Amino acid sequence: MSRRYPQAIAWLFVLSGFVCFCLLSAGIGWAAYWFVFESPVPLSANITVSRGSVRLQTPNDQIIVNNAHRIDMQTGITVDDESQSILTFVDTKSGDTVAALTLMAGSHITVRSAERPRFNVSRGGYTIALADYAGQLTVNSTPGTRAFQMSVGTQAGTAQLTAAGRYTLSTDHDLNGQAQQFHVFNQGGVAWLILPTMREQQVWPNKIGSAATGSDLIEMADSAYTLLISGLFQSSQPVADQALPDGWQCVSGADSGEPSGQFERYHDAQDPADYGALHLWRIGSQLHHGETSCLIYPAGRDGWLNATPYQSLRLHMRLKLTTKPELHIPDVPACGIQASECPIMIEITWTSDLSNPQSALQQWHHGFYSLADATYPLTCDTCRLAHEHVNSDVWYVYDSGDLRSQFPTDKPLYIEQLSVYASGHQYDARIGEITLSGDLPASSPGS
Repeated sequence: MSRRYPQAIAWLFVLSGFVCFCLLSAGIGWAAYWFVFESPVPLSANITVSRGSVRLQTPNDQIIVNNAHRIDMQTGITVDDESQSILTFVDTKSGDTVAALTLMAGSHITVRSAERPRFNVSRGGYTIALADYAGQLTVNSTPGTRAFQMSVGTQAGTAQLTAAGRYTLSTDHDLNGQAQQFHVFNQGGVAWLILPTMREQQVWPNKIGSAATGSDLIEMADSAYTLLISGLFQSSQPVADQALPDGWQCVSGADSGEPSGQFERYHDAQDPADYGALHLWRIGSQLHHGETSCLIYPAGRDGWLNATPYQSLRLHMRLKLTTKPELHIPDVPACGIQASECPIMIEITWTSDLSNPQSALQQWHHGFYSLADATYPLTCDTCRLAHEHVNSDVWYVYDSGDLRSQFPTDKPLYIEQLSVYASGHQYDARIGEITLSGDLPASSPGS
């Protein structure tokens, strides 16, 4: 045949070579496109312990962490019942924080994957996949202009977060203790709740979406708590150093002739969790007692907030205590010899008798410290619980649980003011948020 049709054979080889060339060119082009625009690289994942310890379970080992540690993919994280930690995902190219998750006590989660596009020319986004979650966490996502998608999987369903914002996720069990329930609280962002059956529903801002194992229903509800006092000091926009949210005011005092403490709105563009936080500090040598206090009157300067109708109260606070070893901050161990000089203390002033409120005026205190000393007391005269030891230079989230049980339940409760203050000889602390909220009975108007 080759002798009879030499031209046909030649053309067959030419056409075959051309087809191979086209396929090879297309393959190289697709591979180049995928490499430049689609191929991912991992984000940097790190765990920082705010309090206590965290257990890391890798495919090959188990590690107990008390401070900070890098997280590899396919690592399980278990937070002890008396601990708390922050899981941070950082863009390896820009160094920017993409998302920060505060894992509350008793939480567990597995980091499956965390990626970004290889090159900045790609329009691809950040993708983070987390699984096996149980407990309570808050998410603060800050992806900038790049697209973002984080999935958090549980037995009852998966939360899919797709924008910058703040979210609270939690699991619990039904009254029979059998079905796991998953709650997604969208505090300002874009969130979806997806069931194992692939049914999905968007959770709008200020709403809570809930799902349970064995159910094909997604329930929506308003925020569980009616806001009484909000002190969101953090801000995405620059603010004046001493500009405070409406109603808040700060003052400083010290022993006679000594320098007072100072306050400002702290700005650190490298750390979104710090930006706009309230900074309270006093630094010097051979100083005696000083104090910087910031307070709010929830019902106005001459009013009283009637908290009696609320069946529960909850105090939420984000804080960070800074330690500078060369300056010996703080230089008062724990909270002082009377447990009244914590680097940060929260105070609620209240009464049960409006006919003569000043004579019946009482105070509730709770403190936080980083320098432990077993010889010092940890409960002050007006404290219901012991002060809390937290790690220095790390954000810590305080959630009081039901605070109403720490006040008399058989008497009215009127709140005059709420204050947060730094106390001692030297101190350096930051406050990101203070929120006091109340839950009205279901039958109460406005609940």
